[in-house]
Amino acid sequence: MKTFSYLFYQFFILYLDIIVTMKGSLLKTLISTILKISTILILFLTIYILIPISVPVKRVNLPKGSITNTINSLKNKDFFLTFIDKYILMLMGKPKSGEILLDSPRINRIDFLKKIIDAKGDFWKITLIPGETKEIFFKDISKRYNLDYSKLLNEYLNTSFYPEAGILPDTYHLPVGINERKLIRFLVNQSEKVYRQISIKYLNRYDKKEWLIYLTVASIIQKEAGDREEMPKIASVIYNRIIKGMPLQMDATLNYGVYSHIKVTPKRIREDKVHLIHILNWRTSTLIQVSSGLNFWQLESALNP
Repeated sequence: MKTFSYLFYQFFILYLDIIVTMKGSLLKTLISTILKISTILILFLTIYILIPISVPVKRVNLPKGSITNTINSLKNKDFFLTFIDKYILMLMGKPKSGEILLDSPRINRIDFLKKIIDAKGDFWKITLIPGETKEIFFKDISKRYNLDYSKLLNEYLNTSFYPEAGILPDTYHLPVGINERKLIRFLVNQSEKVYRQISIKYLNRYDKKEWLIYLTVASIIQKEAGDREEMPKIASVIYNRIIKGMPLQMDATLNYGVYSHIKVTPKRIREDKVHLIHILNWRTSTLIQVSSGLNFWQLESALNP
């Protein structure tokens, strides 16, 4: 909008200057006519690009190809675009293939065209929030990108050594259309690289069975600690109780899997068998981690309380 307003202002000043300095000439009439037409065009374009258009779908995948191909694809999705938009896009830049998200039911035309130019490449943006479980994470992915939840879960269990916490919290960009197997393998492999780096830094080795213990402790820290400063303290409490042979007696050990967002009740404390495993036999291979999304601070506290 600022660009068009500036051009209009410059044309107007030029118009007045020419009118004053070229009285009575044929050239004056010609230039006056051109400036009037230009002014009308600029006003029209300014109004045109600021008129909101309806958004029939919130998530739009843009195809590869020419500007014409992009315009036609959007028209097929019921976006109201005209031949004028083609020429505006030619001035703004080439549209990118990929995905754009539109949160509002209406959007200014120029903002919409800018989104087309700035579209992300052929990638899906997938974010794992710290503290989230794999069940909820996979359900969100399957719903958002039309993937099979069961395939995601089974592929994870077959790929990752860790029942939980095999994927680090982060934002990942994956190719559009990637299948469940490749998606899980990518996420697990990326996380494994980071785990290996952290483990070698603190332990000078990377043993998955040993690392599983630290992931478990980090998971409990995540649920118990109110802030970063409390994390080393919680870790010390956990290790001290283990050394003394005491049960952990921490409600965080019940915030695992599908129970991650469910309030811990006295009944679950009495009856949950997994909870008994956590507090009485925490070194066994049957351990189930509390949560999937662990960040560096929780791992660091578990490794160096």
